[in-house]
Amino acid sequence: MSSFRSLLRLTLAACLLLSAVGTCRLLAADVRLESKEDRVTVWLGDEVFTEYVFKGYEKPILYPVIGPAGIGMTRNWPMRDGVENEAHDHPHHKSIWFGHMDVNGENFWATGENAGTTVSKSVTIGGNTIHSENDLVGRDGKLVATDSREISFSADGETRVIDYAVTYHASQGDILFGDNKD
Repeated sequence: MSSFRSLLRLTLAACLLLSAVGTCRLLAADVRLESKEDRVTVWLGDEVFTEYVFKGYEKPILYPVIGPAGIGMTRNWPMRDGVENEAHDHPHHKSIWFGHMDVNGENFWATGENAGTTVSKSVTIGGNTIHSENDLVGRDGKLVATDSREISFSADGETRVIDYAVTYHASQGDILFGDNKD
């Protein structure tokens, strides 16, 4: 009878251990953020996942974004030219970014002379999260509003996650968002 209980306990312990291992997916990749002058590089273990580039473009972008198999998940153009079979349309589509077409009459979706810019004022990192404070500057050079961004990164096995939150601040008075195609 006691050997039956011991066997039952051992079997139960083995089942609990196997079910715990099966649901935990063993070890998740370590996320490490490395701050540079114009970007933050996001590492998963010893592989680059993405970079938050906050200087050099009309708005901050995440580029490149590398999937679990080492394959780029977003287009390269216009950040990188000469990539075979890469369309050269929609020059404002720069990998992953955030913008709105009509913020108090200013276009922060498009790029070029008819669009406003999002200027990074500060970027800090904490754990697996980038914190960014930005100015939304209109075509006339005047401040329209500000925003705060929190971008968190995680990975588990073959899954990679970017959690991108943006909060607009009415630092210059009321904000009116137009209803456009964006």
